Amino acid sequence: MNAAAKHILGFDPTELVGTNAFEYVHSEDITHVRTAFEQTITADSFTETAVRYRHRTDDGAYVWLASRMSNVTDQAIDGYVVSSRDISDRVAAERERWEVTERFHELASATDDVLWMFDQGWTEVLFVNPAFEAVYRESKASASGLDPEGEADT
Repeated sequence: MNAAAKHILGFDPTELVGTNAFEYVHSEDITHVRTAFEQTITADSFTETAVRYRHRTDDGAYVWLASRMSNVTDQAIDGYVVSSRDISDRVAAERERWEVTERFHELASATDDVLWMFDQGWTEVLFVNPAFEAVYRESKASASGLDPEGEADT
């Protein structure tokens, strides 16, 4: 463990050395993390894996970590090296974006007004809500390149 353990997790690095790392992984994430680790270290050829999970901090809270692990052992420590970084802010932003998108879709499906979303140049329709069909008596797909759900084809 290096000094980042104190900054990210609140633990002095010496507190974690020799402990079972999986004991700090959130119960909802443990199976995913353990499976990824086991598949990585037992692979027949070089394998590197990235995994996202919640890790307990010194005060009992959790932070989201993105960890990279490989099946290359470090002979000096007789084990595997895992590199982790705190992605809690990114996970919170992703969750907020998802919640805003869900609220937008709820609003869009509940109104009789046609709601449109265009790209920055106003040249491409990105979204149109179900009211489009009632008002214009055409399918949402006819609104220029939209799939049946009203989203832009990718």
